Amino acid sequence: MSMEANPIDVHRATDALLAGIDILAAQYPHLIFIATSNFENAIDPAFISRADLVEYIGIPDKSTSEKIFRDTMITMGKQWPKMLKLLDKPEFKTLMNDLNGMDGRRIRKTVFSACTFDKAVALDPNLLTIHDIQKAIKLAKGK
Repeated sequence: MSMEANPIDVHRATDALLAGIDILAAQYPHLIFIATSNFENAIDPAFISRADLVEYIGIPDKSTSEKIFRDTMITMGKQWPKMLKLLDKPEFKTLMNDLNGMDGRRIRKTVFSACTFDKAVALDPNLLTIHDIQKAIKLAKGK
């Protein structure tokens, strides 16, 4: 619900969604609904009550955060292989500690963001530096 929305409209939309789910579930008993949200408190309890399974997935731990970051670097490194040399730098391990508290999407976007601070790096990500990554992490964390 946005603050600009009319509460009555929000209730109508929610009711329509719930009625639609009920109709589909009755017509197609083997249908699987998958939904995600970053705003747990904004989810209507009636929606949750219709779920057979609710999984809460929190912020990744340090090890998982590093795996997400490394995977993104390795994927990009297939196109720009010189980027991969950063994974072996001693400063890289320290940077991984700075990912603490970030969700997986923000961690992946940090790699892309790091390539945008300098036009030369944007044109050739092989020129990416540890400093660029550090700057992107700070930006993502609002520092």
